[in-house]
Amino acid sequence: MLTSRRITRISFLLSLLVAASALFTQLAGCEQPSHPELRGHLYFGSGQYLGRLDLRDGSTSVEANLGDVSIRRVSAYGDGNLLLTVLGIVNHKETYRLMQYEIATGQTGILFNGRKGLYLAGQEMLVYDYRLRLRAKVSSEGGRADVELAQHRFSDRIQLIAMSDSSFLYSIGNTDRELIFVHDANTHTTKTLEKLSAVCGLDGAIWIDESRQLLCRMTATSGQFESYSFFDLDGTPRGRLSLPENRSFRAVAYLHDQESLVLTQPWRSLIGNRGKTAIWIYDLGSDEHYRLVKDQYLGETVVYKSE
Repeated sequence: MLTSRRITRISFLLSLLVAASALFTQLAGCEQPSHPELRGHLYFGSGQYLGRLDLRDGSTSVEANLGDVSIRRVSAYGDGNLLLTVLGIVNHKETYRLMQYEIATGQTGILFNGRKGLYLAGQEMLVYDYRLRLRAKVSSEGGRADVELAQHRFSDRIQLIAMSDSSFLYSIGNTDRELIFVHDANTHTTKTLEKLSAVCGLDGAIWIDESRQLLCRMTATSGQFESYSFFDLDGTPRGRLSLPENRSFRAVAYLHDQESLVLTQPWRSLIGNRGKTAIWIYDLGSDEHYRLVKDQYLGETVVYKSE
């Protein structure tokens, strides 16, 4: 039989639970502020699968199964196509090849050997890395001609970023030294960006065409990447993203019609210490960010389609 003292104690505990529940609900609401609904899709590679992520809710689906190849890079190839760098066995040897994927029909076609494909629609120019040379296939009166843009060493890393339909940034180098160049396909000229090379790396960088600025991770004296900042091509800093300093982020896409960035963040689970990848959205207009997906691998390159 309950005594009055026990009844009083139970009532007190219940009131504490109700208060704690209300406080938790309030805090949870503060951690998940409302934000505008996004639209469009991201196309990404994961092994042999080409995936598609719906930006409205973060759900994913398999766009295509490419069989016995591994997708290493995804880039745009005109309005209705994707340009894929795939790795597979050819004549008993692992070979990088460029593949065209038509989104509407799902049809694929191998173009030629090479990797790091980048397409410039204005000049119908396809830039790619082949062995120890950065090359481009350009339209000419006699068909397509091969043009050599630069040479590099076997150990050098190559990064390519489109700026417009006729110009792009590329970098050649390693952990000790990486030079950034800008190439104009209209004038067939290349310029070395010495000052930008000293403060910025193109790995994980995004070109923002509206402001004519490069969003990149600053290079520290130790050679490691630091926070994301905006730079002019002459190396002048123009601000930085307000991201948590205790986390590592990688920018993978700019939603040009929504003024937002897509970033990935690696983390490990408490149980099993399993590696996972969260997807974050950064609203450049409000300078706010939020997590869209708790765990979804996107790789290092994606293509944004607004439809």
